[in-house]
Amino acid sequence: MKSRLYSAVFQEGIFPFMGIATCIFFFPPEKIKNIFFKHRKSGEPLNSYPIRQGFVALMLIWFAIQVVLPSRHWLFNSNVHWTEEGHRLSWCMMLRSKSAYVNFKVVDGKTGQEEAVIAGNYLTAKQKRAVATKPDMCWQFLQILKEEFAKKGQSNIAIFAGGEVGINGKEQHPFYDPSVDLAQVEWHRFRKAEWLLPYKKEADTGPGALHQSWILHFRVN
Repeated sequence: MKSRLYSAVFQEGIFPFMGIATCIFFFPPEKIKNIFFKHRKSGEPLNSYPIRQGFVALMLIWFAIQVVLPSRHWLFNSNVHWTEEGHRLSWCMMLRSKSAYVNFKVVDGKTGQEEAVIAGNYLTAKQKRAVATKPDMCWQFLQILKEEFAKKGQSNIAIFAGGEVGINGKEQHPFYDPSVDLAQVEWHRFRKAEWLLPYKKEADTGPGALHQSWILHFRVN
């Protein structure tokens, strides 16, 4: 219970539970033997069990995954801290914090009528924070929007997003390309998303076209 409370308050995720699990290394050898090696004879050497090739092969595969998967962000020609592409399960934990906002506009393909999307009608506060900064979560939200509008008889729609993201307390910069119809984009796990704008230095960033009258935004703190 305490570990769950600590994880929730300090946003440490799985680390408190990992700390509890590693406590086993401080147990006395006799305790470990009684729990995990009940059938081992007293005085029997630890290397008395034969090494199975199948087990060794599985361990090599597991080790390879632990090296390749966290390093996959090098496959993308982008800044992992900015685009989040390849960030999950990588060795980039706790290196940045973000503030952001995002806006969605739906345009009916038949009538040309525009409608600002109220994200709070579909998402929780935590989900809104994820959609504002994580492209894969944004793409999933777009699929929900398309389904919801299709139920209302609007299957031919275009969806545009505009927003800005700031890293580690710095000035916010444009993140989603507001000129791209996101209803038509596809998600590729190992390919850079072209509908994300590159990171710009503060001196090169102007007001842009993101602050338009149709925007209904929420901010992520």
